[in-house]
Amino acid sequence: MITVIFSLDYEIHGNGEGDPLELMVAPTDRLISQLNKFGAKLSIFAEAAEIAKFKTYKDDTGLDRFHYDKIVQQLHSAYGAGHEVELHIHPSYDHAESRQRGWMQDWSEYDLAALSAQRTRDMIAGSKHFLEQLMAAAHPGYRASVFRACNLSVMPSGNIADALIACGMRADSSVFKYGQSHGLVNFDYTDAESETLPWPADQKNFCHRDATSPLTEFPIYAEHRWITAFLSLNRLFRLYQSYRHQLAAPAHKTNGDRLSGQSIAAKLKQLLLQKHAWKADFNQASARQLIAALERAHGKYGNHETPVPFVLIGHPKLFNSHNQRQLEHLLHFIQRHPDKYRFGGYGDFLKNG
Repeated sequence: MITVIFSLDYEIHGNGEGDPLELMVAPTDRLISQLNKFGAKLSIFAEAAEIAKFKTYKDDTGLDRFHYDKIVQQLHSAYGAGHEVELHIHPSYDHAESRQRGWMQDWSEYDLAALSAQRTRDMIAGSKHFLEQLMAAAHPGYRASVFRACNLSVMPSGNIADALIACGMRADSSVFKYGQSHGLVNFDYTDAESETLPWPADQKNFCHRDATSPLTEFPIYAEHRWITAFLSLNRLFRLYQSYRHQLAAPAHKTNGDRLSGQSIAAKLKQLLLQKHAWKADFNQASARQLIAALERAHGKYGNHETPVPFVLIGHPKLFNSHNQRQLEHLLHFIQRHPDKYRFGGYGDFLKNG
């Protein structure tokens, strides 16, 4: 049996631009309403450092410009209805300042995995405490259990693992097999333990297994695919949004030079002649692509002795009407095959842990 988990990185644009009501609250309302029709859960990874800044702005100015109250109301309501609220952090927000067009962030702290041990611990513990206090107003006893890092970067893993364990977190869901990044964040998940089966995460490298570890890694489902597998209308929309809201890379992360013809050719060759990590992103992949991936996962793990999680990732800022129609097809497919698939969340796997 495959347990389908819809996870959502709940945030505005990465460069700090955008209206939280338009990019977070309104699309998440639509998404939850759609999932509720099928009895599906949403696992909301609330970007606590960002939301804390929205609260600070309201407290300091008396103006709820960033719709903090509506965000809190939505998280309370979602959790009360059986959905999950978990922890997501962009550490660059900790020293961010509000500007007319958005939030000016400290890009030197964008990569959580590159921070010092003490800074990492302070960020994770502080953000977890903030989220738990926010949720406890309506749900006493709430505890965050699962973590997701900014830009999915948890390598090197040592400081993050120590900080998660110290504040009582039970799991991470940032790794996706075959994933690589070089720039604002740096990781290589090529040798991750599995594309979908969770594992006790080695505290020095979350990609590897350590049976004694108190942390579980729930990978985002991924496959090693040629570039043609990425083609979809939703992905073009994502590229457009990324172009409009580009991150301001710190100087030490770039060489400051324009790409030469030779380097462009090399990148194009790499793009076309190498396989890449295709994530189960329910904003970017089409229904047909996601259904095919589910069927491949069932073919490989359908007879596993215990239920197997299939973690999809998404962002409310990308949840448009076309995406909604595609998701409807996926949800109907899952509902029509109860012998193979079920809807669930991380808690279904952690409750007996």
